[in-house]
Amino acid sequence: MSTALHLKWRQNEDNVKTEEAVRESRDGPLASSATELGQAMRKMRKSRGWTLRDMEALQEHACTHIASKSLLSKFETGKKLPDEATSEKLDQLYGGESWIHMSVVALRQRTWSPWDADWPATEHFHSWAEEYRGPVWIRVKPTPQDAGTEYSIQLSWGPHRWTRKVACPVEGLYLITGKGDGEVPIRVVTSPRSFCQFGTGEIDGDGTVMDIKEEWS
Repeated sequence: MSTALHLKWRQNEDNVKTEEAVRESRDGPLASSATELGQAMRKMRKSRGWTLRDMEALQEHACTHIASKSLLSKFETGKKLPDEATSEKLDQLYGGESWIHMSVVALRQRTWSPWDADWPATEHFHSWAEEYRGPVWIRVKPTPQDAGTEYSIQLSWGPHRWTRKVACPVEGLYLITGKGDGEVPIRVVTSPRSFCQFGTGEIDGDGTVMDIKEEWS
């Protein structure tokens, strides 16, 4: 988090009631719809007594840009669902502590179509939020012409390695593991090319599931 954003949050942390209200908004189950997500974001913001203009000014003061006032309004009213990259920044802005990002990933997982924004590649990178601890997953989805064929998958995560050759069904393959403290990027290499989606928490989609927690070297 940038220094200006950090200072702004520190100023508000003195208000215990405010913090309890914000915590109540983000604790509990993940949002089940864009509307529910927006309502929680709005509650987090209003619990601090901030307007959308305040949120925009906070970004300007921190010399960063996450979303305009009008776009924040669309998020909060459920008219638009943030993309995964933006949701990580919204967690910083709203103090969501990964709850916003995790909710967005869960919502997008149900309707994810890699052709909407991605091209298949042999190499993928991702970093989960530093403060998040718990289950994480990687979804490897084949190209239509390679569905059902054998894939070579290599994972590199800090000093840890995982390699396997496995048939990749058309729905994709979920690799489940766990994350502790820190923010270390994970590298995924596949042959042939694939699409990759990264998430946290429970899986809510079709595909073969492999628990690899005990298989790292």
